[in-house]
Amino acid sequence: MATEDTTQEVSAPSKEEAANILANQYFNNASVAEALALVPFNTLIQLVKNQVVTQSKSEVETMTDEQVKELLKAAEASSAPPEGEQ
Repeated sequence: MATEDTTQEVSAPSKEEAANILANQYFNNASVAEALALVPFNTLIQLVKNQVVTQSKSEVETMTDEQVKELLKAAEASSAPPEGEQ
């Protein structure tokens, strides 16, 4: 007589949920230093750069034309060489 397999397979969604639970536990226990150690420096810089660009574009969208002109004028003045030096 053949024996029946008494082990039950855990469904893929259940395994995914279990993996998410473990990931959240690991994340909650991770320190900033550990988290930063997992991300290459160049990747971190790129993520920050992307966030800054997104935030800047969003902020400019809320500015008036006059505010944009003032910002451009201030940036131009700060990047110009000092008087007498060229």
